[in-house]
Amino acid sequence: DSYIKFIRRNSLGIVIPIVIITFAIILILLFLWSRIVVNRLQKLKLKVDNMNNEKFYVAKSKYEFDDEIMLLDKTIDEMKEIILSQDKYKSEMYQNISHDFKTPITVIKSYIEAYHDGIEPYDEVINVSEEQIKKLENKFSNQTEDIKKIYNDSFEGYDSSNNEKVRNVCTSRII
Repeated sequence: DSYIKFIRRNSLGIVIPIVIITFAIILILLFLWSRIVVNRLQKLKLKVDNMNNEKFYVAKSKYEFDDEIMLLDKTIDEMKEIILSQDKYKSEMYQNISHDFKTPITVIKSYIEAYHDGIEPYDEVINVSEEQIKKLENKFSNQTEDIKKIYNDSFEGYDSSNNEKVRNVCTSRII
């Protein structure tokens, strides 16, 4: 009987500190793990906030895990590349459209100036103007259709092979 009381007293003295130490270690590990996860999520938020910034770069984390956050990180990087390439394409398209509209207008203006200066006859100015206006109408019509295609395709989800085909068709028509 006294031996059992002795074991109970001593075992409680041993078990309680072990439970407290184990609980403390688990709390420390949970705290460290949560800090790592929160830091990774903050980097993702920073990437998303600066997605349109071509020069923005977030260094790779020293903790590389093959998990959902890493998958999300890779997906955000892919989205950034897609957005930047589409922005570049959009800029090129606007430049081409601007050029395509300015060229016929410039030709018409130069023929009108030549007519005022007495260099070109009136009939030639009218013929060239009509020809340039027809070219302008055709380019406007083709480019409007291309823009509609791009707009409609953008709501169907991103398919890189389909998007590349549309870009090639649009680029060949615009140029």
